[in-house]
Amino acid sequence: MYIAVWGSLGSFLLGLIVSIIRHYRIPVLAQVATAYIELSRNTPLLIQLFFLYFGLPRIGIVLSSEVCATLGLVFLGGSAMQDSGIQVLFQGNNLLRILQGLGVTIGISILSVLLSMMFGTVMGIIMTSHSRIIRFLTRLYLEFIRIMPQLVLLFIVYFGLARNFNINISGETSVIIVFTLWGTAEMGDLVRGAITSLPKHQFESGQALGLTNVQLYYHIIIPQVLRRLLPQAINLVTRMIKTTSLVVLIGVVEVTKVGQQIIDSNRLTIPTTSFWIYGTILILYFAVCYPISKLSTHLEKHWRN
Repeated sequence: MYIAVWGSLGSFLLGLIVSIIRHYRIPVLAQVATAYIELSRNTPLLIQLFFLYFGLPRIGIVLSSEVCATLGLVFLGGSAMQDSGIQVLFQGNNLLRILQGLGVTIGISILSVLLSMMFGTVMGIIMTSHSRIIRFLTRLYLEFIRIMPQLVLLFIVYFGLARNFNINISGETSVIIVFTLWGTAEMGDLVRGAITSLPKHQFESGQALGLTNVQLYYHIIIPQVLRRLLPQAINLVTRMIKTTSLVVLIGVVEVTKVGQQIIDSNRLTIPTTSFWIYGTILILYFAVCYPISKLSTHLEKHWRN
């Protein structure tokens, strides 16, 4: 298991490096990469293993059998990857297009979260109102947004408004509207919970000092609420980034849509394109969301203590 895992990982990294060198034709290194591929393809794996295990010790380089087996798999897999379709990532500007699509995804998410935090804070304050009608209406809005799938909301905003009210808006604008509505509901409920969890003497002390409601919330309540909400708001960013994969269905050219375009243009010439493109997109989503999730967890633990 150890040999298979490290051999597979090493093969992927070596194959990626060799593909980059060959694609960009880096002087000297390109010739070395080509020679490595031809050597690996035209010599048996068993002979390569014997060379590593029995040959190298004769010149003072001693390797364990596990290391030799792992290196053999790495050398074999690295050259085999050149025929697996990985080169599609480096054809033309495919990799740059994928990164640009990822930028669209992140941009939509960040803008939606910023708007959600602003409107959600106001929404949360309204949800603490003493009026039963206001509390009922805000609760109705919250439950409607929670129950309704984001994809249905996207279709309603993008297709429904254009068809029934002749309101034509771009796909990006539709996504931001829907994500802001969703984020406002989620953030509003978090703000409401944070406000109601504050000790009553916070409100009473502010009122005793003669502060108006606006001054009370601005100087005392909201700063405490935002500190408690920041980890949840950061976590909402990751949820929105992952949910942006749905916007491909309304034609927004983000990272998933770019991936589909590359796959469609190389489907016949490189049958394994979908494996490499979707695998790359998966890694990019993980690379973006994992640090954000860890930051949210760190802030939550830090401020809790």
